[in-house]
Amino acid sequence: MRLTPFLVLLSVTALAAQDGPRSNPPGGHWEFGVIRQAPDFSGSYSKVGGSSYDTDKDLGLGKDTTGIGALIEYEGRRFLLHMATYGQDYIGDKVTSQDVVINNTTYSGGTEVKSQVKLRNYELDWTIKVWRWDMAYLGLDLGFNAWNLKVAAQGVGTAPGYPPQYRSDSAAVTVPIPQLGGSFGAHLGKRADFRAYYNWLSRSGAKYHREGADVRFYPLDWLGLRVNYESEGFNVPEGSIDTSTALHINKNGVGFGAVARF
Repeated sequence: MRLTPFLVLLSVTALAAQDGPRSNPPGGHWEFGVIRQAPDFSGSYSKVGGSSYDTDKDLGLGKDTTGIGALIEYEGRRFLLHMATYGQDYIGDKVTSQDVVINNTTYSGGTEVKSQVKLRNYELDWTIKVWRWDMAYLGLDLGFNAWNLKVAAQGVGTAPGYPPQYRSDSAAVTVPIPQLGGSFGAHLGKRADFRAYYNWLSRSGAKYHREGADVRFYPLDWLGLRVNYESEGFNVPEGSIDTSTALHINKNGVGFGAVARF
């Protein structure tokens, strides 16, 4: 791959760099936190012989329940390791205008479909601080994120002259996404941290992007408040990565949380 020499060069540059007497942060530290992320979620999914639905047109999804997630980080002079997980539930109730398929169960147009989608997000990101200054850095982001979507639906058919017919089914979709991109971080004294990042991928017509910003304020040396914004988009046309699967998903929103720093 053409990208490989570039990644190797950046990695070697980061590992070979020497820390100056005023490098920041002065030593490694851990952060543990609780987070609450409630993103807007929309998209479509289709797989030959499996499921086919649009979250807006077919399911009419809206936010329901936001779970409390967890965050673990370690930051040293040369790298930042970030791990996090959170969840959000969505519900929908809509009369479909076309056929909707959930795990081989077909809900014909005109059927009232009540649905629930559980989204679980898992993040593992490693930032190499390629260039460092006293209070800031530019980094290379590497990692692996995954979305797990669990879709459940119940349809009520009301054909003229027949009693209501109830049909239900569920399906799960796991979307693994490698992470590659750049980030900028700044330590504004001892009371505030800032980080912004942009990750992207493109292969065989499939495209992915992830961008966001994270601001933390520490009223106490060991306790901080976190506000972040993140936007992700995943566009996989049929025939790009898989000949039988098409996936289009957008997810964005603001999150809040609290972190303990040691």
